[in-house]
Amino acid sequence: MAKDADFLDELSVVIPAPDGLFMAQLSKTEHTVEIRTFIDYAHTSDDRKMVRDLMIRVSDPLLESPLSAFPAVAVAQVDSGAMLLVLAVCKQLAPHADALARCLFPRKEQEPAQPNAYGLFQEQLSRFAADADWFWEAFESMPLRQFLTQGTHLLRQLDAMKTGSGAP
Repeated sequence: MAKDADFLDELSVVIPAPDGLFMAQLSKTEHTVEIRTFIDYAHTSDDRKMVRDLMIRVSDPLLESPLSAFPAVAVAQVDSGAMLLVLAVCKQLAPHADALARCLFPRKEQEPAQPNAYGLFQEQLSRFAADADWFWEAFESMPLRQFLTQGTHLLRQLDAMKTGSGAP
């Protein structure tokens, strides 16, 4: 990720709910999510409706996924740093990058948005989605056990390259 990719001050967190969505902000100083507003589904914008519906549609299958079994997945080193899960989610979100960016980085009246926030978000989402291609093919075409074995092997190889140990 780019060194200047700190756009937390600009980010508006969208939390889907059955009858609408919550809008929140991240607190950099307190490291918390501050829920500020609930918006009823009937009274929100089309972009926010689409983002809410997309988040629910993308997350529903993950409720039953073994990749969501944290901390067991992390302890077993099946998905180091939730990287496989991140790739899977980004692959699903990437086609909707514009609408997501409009909802996540709303511009306040008479206040310019951080110039790079919108673009950095789209760039990073596209990069993760592109990295997901190998993963997505494997996930859709092989049995779960074989997929997790290959995914774990690849993550260990990547970790070994990062640490310079050379041994998978």
